[in-house]
Amino acid sequence: MGQSNQIELTSLLIFYIDKHELCLDMKDLVKIMDPPVLDMSDEKDMLWEHGGIIFTVINLHKLFNVKNNGLTFQSKLILLEIKEKTVCFLVDKVIEMIASTEKSSESRVFIPSTDPNLKGVIQYEGREILVPNFDSMVNGHTNKY
Repeated sequence: MGQSNQIELTSLLIFYIDKHELCLDMKDLVKIMDPPVLDMSDEKDMLWEHGGIIFTVINLHKLFNVKNNGLTFQSKLILLEIKEKTVCFLVDKVIEMIASTEKSSESRVFIPSTDPNLKGVIQYEGREILVPNFDSMVNGHTNKY
């Protein structure tokens, strides 16, 4: 990807939290769904039961210190499998998927971050898309209690 440091990402799912664009690697995606009624207003991660399994809902708004706008019709709950753990988080809006092609990979520049919750930033088509460090976020989180 691009001329800067490399990061191995396949196809990307781009989403918003507050006014920030973030992405995840589609290879980690388990499911995108309309969220149940969840109260994330207390700024803490919470537990959510689905299909007999208890999941941790990671509060990305808190981790990235951005405004939590509450649930809207555009909100989505995203489930990821990271390090053999399934975690989920709420996003304000899913906006697009960028397929991994030679052209899209060449036009992306990755800039690493020192923030433990952020792998870095992808510069793509004049945009800066944050790449969360989901590996570090799952430490201490599990889907079985």
